[in-house]
Amino acid sequence: MESIGVTFSSPQVATQQAQLVCKKLASGETGTEIAEEVLSQTNLTTKQAAYFVVDATKAYCPQYASQLT
Repeated sequence: MESIGVTFSSPQVATQQAQLVCKKLASGETGTEIAEEVLSQTNLTTKQAAYFVVDATKAYCPQYASQLT
């Protein structure tokens, strides 16, 4: 994530945010909806928000990968 400019204050915060993505996917939200929330709540670019959602899903909850479209 750092290679595209996405950083967190600590590894723990990064993990917490990634797990939040998984919780949102588990509740039925799509990857697009989550990325839009990330965009509205951070200063990330569209590309960065999308990468974050995809990477979080791949790492922590790959069973929800089908919801990323």
